[in-house]
Amino acid sequence: MSGDKQLFPARPLFSITATDMGRNVLTYAGPMGTRTIASPKGGEFHGERLSGRIAPGLASEWQLESVGTPGHAHVEGLITLLHSGGEAILMKYMGRRSARYGEYCWRVGVGFEAPAGGALDWLNDLVAVAHVERIGDDLRYTVFELLGRQSVPDANALPVEPLYTLVATAALGERHLVRSPVSTRYMTIAEEGCTTQGRLNAHWPVGFAWGPHRTARTDAGDFNLPFHIDMRVGLVADNGEALIQSYLGTTPRSAADPSPDADRSWITAAAFEAPAQGPLAYLNDVIALGLGWVENNEVCYEYRIWA
Repeated sequence: MSGDKQLFPARPLFSITATDMGRNVLTYAGPMGTRTIASPKGGEFHGERLSGRIAPGLASEWQLESVGTPGHAHVEGLITLLHSGGEAILMKYMGRRSARYGEYCWRVGVGFEAPAGGALDWLNDLVAVAHVERIGDDLRYTVFELLGRQSVPDANALPVEPLYTLVATAALGERHLVRSPVSTRYMTIAEEGCTTQGRLNAHWPVGFAWGPHRTARTDAGDFNLPFHIDMRVGLVADNGEALIQSYLGTTPRSAADPSPDADRSWITAAAFEAPAQGPLAYLNDVIALGLGWVENNEVCYEYRIWA
């Protein structure tokens, strides 16, 4: 990745056709904007490594459209996939609809929850992104698995544009484990001294970033991998404007592999909220692909815009 500034390592995972999701909708104008809730009547997904169908009634997407910028919307969704082998998979996503990607098109970051220890357990270690487009009354999701920084880009790598790099050089903030009956939550607050450099120059104010991450758990409820990242960060740009970066991601089990050839990174996909007008407005439309790693005992991040 570091040798090619225009590609992010990725490979196709599968494509989904959600039937009638473009017209099976509820829409209303609320105080924050127009809400649209859509649900498919069925559908299928196909890929080299897995295929199956959508569980009818167990999938929905929520969009909140901007009042001031028609065509722009915040997107969140949950889709229950039924693998051809019989296993259920939860696909969760968040992103943005924007004219940047074409009419009735949007892009999202994607995470998965699959049965632990089974044939699809590898999905729990992945972070993916998807391009979504409306085709007639159906929605088509083209999903790509994001690969780590030590992976070699190939013909399926995604075109990207540099956004920022960050090195967390100061002391880490507090961490807490919540060992609930359902899962182990890893709670973290903002780190001090984080400054981004690149197209986006900003800093993390202390106390304006936190993550209720979820970890796999042992029988004793201890911390374990994979580690699912759920983060909200308040940033202040060099021009004084405030913005929010939200990202999901995963630290995979391969991160614990001591082999020098192993991919030891964590991967994230991010969306932003920025002032609607001004030099940072472009962030409202984009999905950024992120890599994190430890180097010389410092935590490093690199984010690039999916072009």
